[in-house]
Amino acid sequence: MRKYNLNHFVGKTYTLSEGLEHRGVADFIENKLTGHIISDYGGLKARSQRSIEDVGLENYSYLVDIKTKDEDKEFHMPNLVSVDRVRKFYFNDDNFIEYVFVDYNKRDTEVTIKNIEYYKIEEIDWDCLQIANLGKGQIQIRDAKKPIKKYDGSREEWLKELQIKVLLFLDKQIKKRKSEKILWENLNSEK
Repeated sequence: MRKYNLNHFVGKTYTLSEGLEHRGVADFIENKLTGHIISDYGGLKARSQRSIEDVGLENYSYLVDIKTKDEDKEFHMPNLVSVDRVRKFYFNDDNFIEYVFVDYNKRDTEVTIKNIEYYKIEEIDWDCLQIANLGKGQIQIRDAKKPIKKYDGSREEWLKELQIKVLLFLDKQIKKRKSEKILWENLNSEK
């Protein structure tokens, strides 16, 4: 059960500073929504800039991360979280990461929130996710222009699928690194 509600923000329009680019608009929306969760639902500020969450609930066992998307952008693949952080955080069955996907539309200095959807990470179907080569592996939305499909399985099944995907990803990385190592080992013989 969701511990907060942001649906009343859908349809709201805000006037922003002139010249505010995508990151500035995203920060404005994230601050607006996290501020609401903090003030109205007892949310806790993110523990740091590098934290998974934008806001925490229930003593940080329920993490909320807000992801914004400009509806006019052609392609968008947002990073969600590193596979290592999921492994560590989801070790405790009482912990959750929930994503709030916010679609917005910007016209000149006005931004309108068009849609808000909520998904715990284990509710996002693997057809919509991929593991990217960032750090130890980064879970990303494949294409944010496409609707997110709900995962048809349990949390345990989703985590088992994550394990399989991470192992395949790591095998691919090992193979790639071995090839790169051979190139470096043979560097002098190429002259």
